[in-house]
Amino acid sequence: MNQQEETYYHCIAPKDSDYKIWAFDDYSHLFSRNNELILAKPVYCSINAPINFDFSFYRKKALRGEEYINLIYKTVPGQETRMNSDNEIKALITSACPGIDRVNCYYRNPFSSSFISFNKGDVVDTSSPRKALSMMKKASPQLDSIISLVEDTLNVSESQIGVTGSLALGAEEVHDYDIVFYGNIVELNQIQKRISAQITQNGPVFETGLKWPCRYYDRNGNIICCFFNIEDSFNLDPAFVTDSFPQNQRITFQVRVADDSFSIAKVPILLLEENEQFNVLVIFSRAFRGVFKSGDTISGVGNISADGKTILCFDPANSITDWIKYFNR
Repeated sequence: MNQQEETYYHCIAPKDSDYKIWAFDDYSHLFSRNNELILAKPVYCSINAPINFDFSFYRKKALRGEEYINLIYKTVPGQETRMNSDNEIKALITSACPGIDRVNCYYRNPFSSSFISFNKGDVVDTSSPRKALSMMKKASPQLDSIISLVEDTLNVSESQIGVTGSLALGAEEVHDYDIVFYGNIVELNQIQKRISAQITQNGPVFETGLKWPCRYYDRNGNIICCFFNIEDSFNLDPAFVTDSFPQNQRITFQVRVADDSFSIAKVPILLLEENEQFNVLVIFSRAFRGVFKSGDTISGVGNISADGKTILCFDPANSITDWIKYFNR
């Protein structure tokens, strides 16, 4: 799989609708086939959507001068929590986007908890993290200084950096700074070691009750949330799972990690010990990047690939046993 400079599908909506769904997740280059995009859940939805939906409990954010709500976070009196209702998200999208094909705009087994698909024809805007960085630095002197500090702290050049998340969409305020690093796997693991050193020096970032291995505080207290675009080519292409594995073939597994080099990928890939029945464990959640290490024993439930050698874990928060302990060790 050669990840190179991917395209981010930023805004997805029916062409004949004023409703917008900003989807800046980067799974799209892995799960793109024919005229279909299989994406992670959209994050921001237009608050001006002409539908009967109560937006009052959702975190709001201004993107390019228009107000959006965040479908991930929901505020209730006295607390903020991640919203886990797939049915609620699905109902919002399908009711707000009458022009989207009902068959394609649907959670598909086995992607049911993490992915939704759209027609490529519904994409109305694309960009890349590097281009977004260039535009946002011109618009924000504050971001320019934050990026300069990232470069100095992690010993990287600007050519190795991009931005993603709401920052790349022109958000006026952000909770953290989503930075994408480019390089081969050796370079990126070196960057990750420097991130770990910052965590040791400045203390870990605790959010939603978890200690995040790919987030750190800079010396000014800003949260830097790190993503890695691996520019190597290697012999595993997760795109094959959309067509070539038995969807109902579920297994219970317990495996030991031999090589965690690719655990920092946006779809973490763990190479397993040679004496294992399976060769690879693929975790389809970028939240788990950098969490599992060589020597870890992981158990849970997953699908298997058509050749029987790869375990595919689409919903790790519900299918990997005791995953929280790996975050918080």
